[in-house]
Amino acid sequence: MRTWAFAKRCLRMYLRDRATLLFSLMAPAILMVLYVAFLGKMQVDSLRQNLPGVTDSQALGATAAWVSAALLTITALTGPLVGVSQLVTDRTSHRLDDFLVSPLTRRELIGGLWIAVVLYSGTILMALAVICCVVIVLLGGQLPSAGGLAYAFGALVGSLVAFSMLHLLIATFLPSEGSVGAVSGLFSSVMGFLAGVYVPVGILGTGMASVVFALPFGQSGVLIRDALAAPSIDALPGGAEAVGAIRDVYGFDLIIGGNTLPIWVAWIGLALLAAVCGIWALARVRTLGRR
Repeated sequence: MRTWAFAKRCLRMYLRDRATLLFSLMAPAILMVLYVAFLGKMQVDSLRQNLPGVTDSQALGATAAWVSAALLTITALTGPLVGVSQLVTDRTSHRLDDFLVSPLTRRELIGGLWIAVVLYSGTILMALAVICCVVIVLLGGQLPSAGGLAYAFGALVGSLVAFSMLHLLIATFLPSEGSVGAVSGLFSSVMGFLAGVYVPVGILGTGMASVVFALPFGQSGVLIRDALAAPSIDALPGGAEAVGAIRDVYGFDLIIGGNTLPIWVAWIGLALLAAVCGIWALARVRTLGRR
């Protein structure tokens, strides 16, 4: 009960900061515009060059699906950083000291903050997912079936849950509110690259691609891409071999060392990330409470 009470308190703090909420909603939209402006035509031209029989509508739809999956991936990976900044704010304002001597246990504190982060970031992520689905349809792409959409929802939630725990752990090391913005910018760049968002994994080479897929960032990217964008890619003409080559380039399969691993490996990777970071974050909060 106290966990939910603390989660509600954190949510009220998020909603009170209207500027942060506005920019949290605007950031994915701006990123989508930049993607379309700078990467859209390049991806369409690449598909038309490698698949001579593809139509403009098919190429544009497949590109829209891949870009949408990339946008949702980076939002799931970095969006929680905004929410966990509340821990840094409470620490620098010394409100955390009051919570640590209250009946609220360390586990309830971490659990409440984590729930608030997931709900706050998840609402933004789901709203963006609906917009992306509409864009995919309007541009000629194909959405997954009802079961596929449910799986895509699970991939988004699973990624959000795991990386919320990672960012919660990171927040326990940040000394000031200003450092949150710096870390957010750094992680947006690094995670986007390691998830195969900014650059298709297939052009990195076998060795680097294996490193990407071995990390939870790349595994999250594979889950979301395969769930949301695979129908549009698989519908392209040119035969199974040509479409398979496109899937390899754009990172739809988990390939490490030349071996294609089952998709459940990615789910295990996210579960391990959430468990390890959650336990470590709890230990860190205990340390922060020492005087």
